[in-house]
Amino acid sequence: MKYLQDRIITPAYGRFREVVVDGRKELTEEDVNRLADGSIYWAQQALEEKLIDDIGYLDDAIEKVKSMAGIKKAQVIEYQRPFTLSDILAAKAKVPMSIDKKLLYELAVPQVLYLWTGSR
Repeated sequence: MKYLQDRIITPAYGRFREVVVDGRKELTEEDVNRLADGSIYWAQQALEEKLIDDIGYLDDAIEKVKSMAGIKKAQVIEYQRPFTLSDILAAKAKVPMSIDKKLLYELAVPQVLYLWTGSR
C-alpha cells in the first residue's frame, strides 16, 4: 500500500493540482490546495469556486465551442462502444436492460487506475 501511495497516488494528485493551477489562472495554488481535498462539488459550488466556467449540457458546450472558434456549423462525432456478442445474446434472450451501479460509478468518476499483480 505504501508503494502505491508513494509511487502512484501522490504523484497523480500532485499532477492534478498542477493542471488545475495552470488551467485556472484566477485560482492561486493555495486556493487549489484548499479545494483539492477529495470533496465532491455540485455544479453551482464548482462555479462559485471558479473550478468551472459555466453550467450546461453537451449542446451548450458544443455551441460555446462553435462560438469561440468563430464557426457556424460543426460536425460532432460521438464514439460508442462497439456492439458485442453479449449484446446480441442479451437482445435475443429479451433480457431487460439493467444499469449496474458499480459500472455507472466507474464510468462517471475520474480515477487513478493501476493494475497490481502482487509480484514484481
